[in-house]
Amino acid sequence: MYPWGYTDQPFAIVDDRSRMANLARQMKELIGGVHGKVYKPQQASQLYPTAGDATDWTYGEYGIPSFTIELRPASPGEGGFILPGSQIRATWEENQPAAFEFIRQKL
Repeated sequence: MYPWGYTDQPFAIVDDRSRMANLARQMKELIGGVHGKVYKPQQASQLYPTAGDATDWTYGEYGIPSFTIELRPASPGEGGFILPGSQIRATWEENQPAAFEFIRQKL
C-alpha cells in the first residue's frame, strides 16, 4: 500500500503517483513469484482509512516514497494479522525480493 491512507484522493504529483503504483505492481509480481501468494498493490485508503500512518507522513513531509506491506495471512479465517510461526520463513522469502527491489529504486 502506498499513500494516501487518510483520504481516498490520490496525491497530486502524477509522476510520483505513477512511479509508486508501478513499483507496487513490480513488488507484487516479485512476491507472487516466490510462493504464489497474491498481494494487492493499492492506495492505502482503498483497503482501510488510516490517520497518522508512516507512509503518509514520510511522503507528505519529506517526499520519500513509502509502502506498507500487509503480510499474510490475508483473512481472519487464515489467522488475520497473526502470522503463524509456520509461515514466518515463507513470508520473509516472498517479501525479500520486493524489499530489495524497493531499495534498488531511485524514486
